Amino acid sequence: LRGAGLAPIRVVEQATGRLVGTVDEPSAHLIVHEGAVYVHQGDSYLVRTLDLADRVALVEAGEPGYTTTAKTATEVEIRGELRMAAWGPAEVRFGDVQVTRQVVSFAQRCADTGALIGEVPLDLPPRHLVTRAVWWTLSEEAAGALADAGVDLGGAAHAVEHAGAAIGDTQVLDRQVGRHGDAARTRQRLAAQYDANATPGESAGFCGAAARSRTRFPAATSPA
Repeated sequence: LRGAGLAPIRVVEQATGRLVGTVDEPSAHLIVHEGAVYVHQGDSYLVRTLDLADRVALVEAGEPGYTTTAKTATEVEIRGELRMAAWGPAEVRFGDVQVTRQVVSFAQRCADTGALIGEVPLDLPPRHLVTRAVWWTLSEEAAGALADAGVDLGGAAHAVEHAGAAIGDTQVLDRQVGRHGDAARTRQRLAAQYDANATPGESAGFCGAAARSRTRFPAATSPA
């Protein structure tokens, strides 16, 4: 989720007050959270604190011997459907959604070997984006038949995600937008796939064009 015009987060060396750099707020959650190893122009810094209210991350120079990678949790809530079309046993829909993304932890890995050292929980606020998306679903019967045939619905949904995204990027002005796959609705035996716009300003644009061009997707994605 992009910054949508918010002021950047300043990355400041705690001991000297020197401005090291700036990052947008969404990136700040990922790369200058407390405990992160932040690399800027080849120099490494350990983030001591991230103050979102004051829009500053305080860092100290150093080589801790490990790298950090943030882990995020993403949820997509469907707010309303604007269009729907049938694709055989599947349906493709276009409508309003809310995307919620939260950085929940970060992993520490040895800088030399990449071996996992540990995972540290974080308490960062979730970020919300109301936008529009394209998604498609399988009926309960179709999903059940595929599962009974030994098809990995999660893997299949992920494959269709990449195939559809690649085609969509070509057909929709070669513009990549945020993508989120969710095949966890096993209780309802539904496999869902989302292509969500990255900013509210793109709501009526790229995903809308993708929805209008949906009739060209099935033939190209069906092998997946």
